[in-house]
Amino acid sequence: MWRSDGRELFFLSAANELMAADVQTDGATPKVSTPRALFVAPVLNGYFNRRQYGVSADGQRFLFNARIEDSIPRTFKVILNWPALLNR
Repeated sequence: MWRSDGRELFFLSAANELMAADVQTDGATPKVSTPRALFVAPVLNGYFNRRQYGVSADGQRFLFNARIEDSIPRTFKVILNWPALLNR
């Protein structure tokens, strides 16, 4: 993802690190700095190719998708032959 002014590019490494590279486009050929690791990103395993984060316009804040862990198990009931229950 790009910072809003196009001067920095953010991407996830194979090791789930959020990387940043400075980009200069004022010459005839764009110049990209060596990427630097910012931090290990809290990404969801198995979703590497999906967009898992957003970048603020100034490139200073990041928003990540997160799985909500719930300690209360969710249950649901399946009622079979429910039309017969209507005649009661």
